[in-house]
Amino acid sequence: MFPPVATISSPSRPVAGASQHFVTEALRLEELLAKHGAAVRVGRAILSPQSIRFPLQLGLGTTARRLLNLSREIAREAGYPRCRLLREGRLFFFEVPRDEGVSLRYGDLLELNGPPPSNGTLLGMMEGGLSMTLSMTHPALCHLLLLGESGVGKSELLRVMALSLALHHPARHWRLALLDSRPESSLALLRHLMHCWTWSERPEHAAGWLVRLLTEMRARERGTRPGARVLALVDDAEQVLEAGGGTIRTVLRALLERGPAVGIHLAMACREATSLDDLMPLFPVRLVGEGRHLPGRFCVHSEEGTAPLIAARLEEHEVVRAISQLRRGRTRVVARLPEGDVS
Repeated sequence: MFPPVATISSPSRPVAGASQHFVTEALRLEELLAKHGAAVRVGRAILSPQSIRFPLQLGLGTTARRLLNLSREIAREAGYPRCRLLREGRLFFFEVPRDEGVSLRYGDLLELNGPPPSNGTLLGMMEGGLSMTLSMTHPALCHLLLLGESGVGKSELLRVMALSLALHHPARHWRLALLDSRPESSLALLRHLMHCWTWSERPEHAAGWLVRLLTEMRARERGTRPGARVLALVDDAEQVLEAGGGTIRTVLRALLERGPAVGIHLAMACREATSLDDLMPLFPVRLVGEGRHLPGRFCVHSEEGTAPLIAARLEEHEVVRAISQLRRGRTRVVARLPEGDVS
């Protein structure tokens, strides 16, 4: 199985999401069907990497032929032109392909399969509805590299990875170094987390903090500075490498080779593997984006093989609410973040 069995959470019940997002969609489909005179109960969404399925229960007076005749009109009005009606025995489903713009929300995965394991972070969904979680302390999963052109979702996935770690682990166990090259980036909001060790918005500053992290690693190796594990998230790594030159490559090599032994881990995002050269083999897990026309879709590469992945998403307002919850000391994080203003 890929990745190693210990890193995957298998659903203990059918993969049926119950987040408010999909409940709302089910009710909307039900109302559209009723408007056309079809009595149909639309059930909870069933998630898979390729599609979202809404189970249908036909009411009195509604035949399968009637439902089939209405399916295209309902799909058009719902805004899912490629939605189709499926029949499996006596069961009917509306199936919406994920490339119709239906994203995989972090809360859905959390509700389906529960929180990630200790020292783990939730990334998305693999085949069969399995959640992919990286246990950062596992030797085969200690660093992560994201590759792909702009628009494939690398920055968003880094943000999900960092927030997932913060939601399920106290700051005394994990700290975050948010190293970006742009102001107001996807990582910028996370600087308000209690877990934030440092953050940057310029490439030369990011390079400087990596040097500082090397100093931290050496102190830990001498046994003079025990502390929480650190996950350094580096976005737009090409700019950081350019700003730091040969020195920063030497620093990164040391962190990649010796960091995990003292609790220091890296997650980096860049457009092309060529910018990393000989550093690339030091990342045991690599996610390659499938293209900007399919944002959030990646192919996972590791020593175990390859597998497709649909990345989980957290909208900006959800990130703000989650941070607000943590700052108010609410340690139990539910799958569906509450609606309402952030205080």
